[in-house]
Amino acid sequence: MDAIYRNRQSRLFLLRRLRSFAVQRALLKTFFDSVVASAIFYGVVCWCSSISTADKKRLDKLIRKASSVLGMPLDTIQERCFVCAVVVEIISVQFIAYERVVSLHLQAGDRCLTVVSAYGPNGSVEYLTFLETLRGVLEGAPTGDSIVLLGDFNAHVGNDSDTWRGVIGKNGPPDLNLSGVLLLDFCASHSLSIMNIMFKLKGAHQYTWYQDTLGRTSMIDLVVVSSDLRPHVLDTQVKSGAELSTNHHLVVSWSRLRRRMPDKLGRPKSIVRVCWERLAEPSVRGVFNSHLQESFNQIPKEVGDIESEWTMYSSSIVDTAIWSSGRKASGTGRGGNPRTQWWTLKVRDAVKLKKESYQAWLVRGTPEAAEAYWQAKRAAAWVVSEAKTRVWEEAMEKDYQTALGKFWQTVRHL
Repeated sequence: MDAIYRNRQSRLFLLRRLRSFAVQRALLKTFFDSVVASAIFYGVVCWCSSISTADKKRLDKLIRKASSVLGMPLDTIQERCFVCAVVVEIISVQFIAYERVVSLHLQAGDRCLTVVSAYGPNGSVEYLTFLETLRGVLEGAPTGDSIVLLGDFNAHVGNDSDTWRGVIGKNGPPDLNLSGVLLLDFCASHSLSIMNIMFKLKGAHQYTWYQDTLGRTSMIDLVVVSSDLRPHVLDTQVKSGAELSTNHHLVVSWSRLRRRMPDKLGRPKSIVRVCWERLAEPSVRGVFNSHLQESFNQIPKEVGDIESEWTMYSSSIVDTAIWSSGRKASGTGRGGNPRTQWWTLKVRDAVKLKKESYQAWLVRGTPEAAEAYWQAKRAAAWVVSEAKTRVWEEAMEKDYQTALGKFWQTVRHL
């Protein structure tokens, strides 16, 4: 580890020298990824759990130095380990009677994937049968699974992102045929997105098929994912240098599937209970007694054993108490923290709208969705600021004696 650390120090020195020559940040990042990061993170999944804490801190120190040189955040050793170390378990493989489709059920961390490999026919007449087979595979997938479709679909889907919003982007070739229209309609009906056209790339990184003799190229090998996976896909492009002994290029799609973090220890969840304090009111107590008597009268005289009789009596008491006194949420769960007095229904709705607009922006990726998100974000910020100001003014007016102390206490926590 000492030799590795010293070697990376010398490479980091080269990175500093390049920055001193006013090299562009993009080139510096490329140098870091190819020369420094590739050496540090090589096999990180294998050795991350076996190195000592001190060695891990030394490597993280190198990464922090590189981050300051590049002027951008970089993944630490633990984060890179956490992202990469996803155990993939093959649950089942299903070969469809229709020879063009095969499905694979995977367990990747805490996420289940249904991966379908497909080979679309050339003719539009057979394409309907092909899509019906795909529809049967997707309908037979377990509930909650994320869907990934891969393969040669033999379809030109164009780049009309306005018509097929959320299905394709505007960064692909404009070619469109009948098979492409059928595939687009199929993807739209199943909330699927074709990722090849979502990213702005050079033509060499878009066209998946080529014919040297006529100089023809097209995009027919596609990566299609369900809407829940789309925000996690980082890039999808062609690797034209890969030798596959075919006229199809290799298509590579990067995604980052983070495992769900364990629940943080903190304030307890809110508990919903019977509001028994209302029984102190004479009117509520009278209603409770009368309905309880009616419930007891409906219980049979001879139930059988003592456990069944007690269950019936206890359920009658609880149901009558809920009916007459109502329920009450106690505790300090999310949304119910008594110290957060500015969190009102208006603030909650504004923040909820902002989150929904953000998710819609990720799925659609259109300028209209982006504008809707920014408007919702500005509206939520204004509502939160107004609520905090109102609570602050009320607190200052309520108690003049302690107002000055609260003011400086708030300033110290800024």
